[in-house]
Amino acid sequence: MAAQHSIMETLPYDILGLIFDMVKEMDFASLCALRFTSKVLNEAVESKTFISTTIGFSNRPWTSAQLETMASGTSPHSLWTRNLTILQNGLIPLEISGYDCFQGEVRERFLVCQKTFLVPALKSLHELVCAKVALTGNEPYCDILQALAELSNLAELTISPCITPEEYPLPLDTFANLRVIAISCFPIFPSIVVSLKRMLAQSAESLESLTLVPNDWNTSNLNQPRSINLDELFEEPPGSLRVCSNLKELVINGNRIRLSALSAPILQSLTRLEVRNCANDNIDPTFWDALQDAKVHLRALTMSPITPRAVEYLASYTGLKELCMKAATYSHKTQSGAADPLSVLESVLPKHRETLQVLSFAALGFTEFMCAEETVDAIIMCEQLKSLELVYHYRELQSAVQDDRTLKLERLLFRLTDRLPHLARLHIAPKRLMPRMRCGNGAMSYYRRMSDSFVKDICEVQFVARSPRFTVEAGRSCTLVFDHEARCFAAKGD
Repeated sequence: MAAQHSIMETLPYDILGLIFDMVKEMDFASLCALRFTSKVLNEAVESKTFISTTIGFSNRPWTSAQLETMASGTSPHSLWTRNLTILQNGLIPLEISGYDCFQGEVRERFLVCQKTFLVPALKSLHELVCAKVALTGNEPYCDILQALAELSNLAELTISPCITPEEYPLPLDTFANLRVIAISCFPIFPSIVVSLKRMLAQSAESLESLTLVPNDWNTSNLNQPRSINLDELFEEPPGSLRVCSNLKELVINGNRIRLSALSAPILQSLTRLEVRNCANDNIDPTFWDALQDAKVHLRALTMSPITPRAVEYLASYTGLKELCMKAATYSHKTQSGAADPLSVLESVLPKHRETLQVLSFAALGFTEFMCAEETVDAIIMCEQLKSLELVYHYRELQSAVQDDRTLKLERLLFRLTDRLPHLARLHIAPKRLMPRMRCGNGAMSYYRRMSDSFVKDICEVQFVARSPRFTVEAGRSCTLVFDHEARCFAAKGD
């Protein structure tokens, strides 16, 4: 009788790995159940089961047992966990509040577990590479950060401290040799700046990606400066500017962090820059001059508004892959000094037409950017585009303007289909002048109706001899896919 072989002996290990990856994506509970099927299967799927670990008490009744098991130092987490997430509001506050999710005996039980096992559990993650932590001042965040800093393999740290009182310390200077640092929602008190400077100095040689997004509230506090120069954060010790030779990606809150020519020496290897919530006077024109002189050629730029000097810089070289003009977070940010979008179409797109893959005009209004024939002509020259975001002036019939040169939806979709063969994603934001006396729920209802009408108009466009390869995102987070039988776009899942 021929010997029978199990599937584990028949299929190559890499094929089994692909199968387990699909099981994990579709049904993680089933992947966990496979561990109890046999010793062989357990060995095969254990690494995939525990490669990512999440800690948080809210809606996770097993967290107490999880922490106790991890704290033993002999759990699979110690062997396999590479990614850690501590959920926002997932820990038990040290000081009781009537707003806490847990009260009474349940809270006390969880708090004892947290105090006893949380730090040992974190210290047990010897193979941890990436940690994402959301904390508040009422949680044991100092103990958590210090425990993570002791892990020798930690290379990527993302934290959102959400700490506002100045008396709360932020022990960032305990970290070193990180490749990725992302810190958001923090005040720029002098004590925190000192700790941050030491952290950056201790990771200057290894740092590849840096995200610094200080909060925009509490700026009236006299002990907190309105903004700070990026180069000041790399002066450690004072008077000695640290150069990050491997820093390729920088994301900042442009309302709180300033860029100038003094920042350029730090950014000699920069390829991706994102300036969120940009205040024009915080990005000095000399910054672009210095990048151009140093032949630093960005491959991706996200900011709004784009300034005339930034346009000149972008037009000085070739090879840009992503250009995004995103909306500012706060409406009070000045738009004075912004470049005319036509200058982007006329000066920047022709220089990068062979490499540009992502293009976004999402931050602009319909008065600044119009989907006119000449606008679309400039865009479709970039035949490598994979993602495109446009603003569309979606008029009401009773207020139609005779001289509005906006293309009809049918014409716009046909031209993009014919000329952009690699386009995979098209985002169209319908915008129009807000009627008077529309606010609150009335405004939300009005925009909901406008959005639904816009989606309906897109779905009514018939593609007789064309087959778009891209999806359309329009209206209220609605994704439309092309229906080859009906020859039109339809909502995904319909």
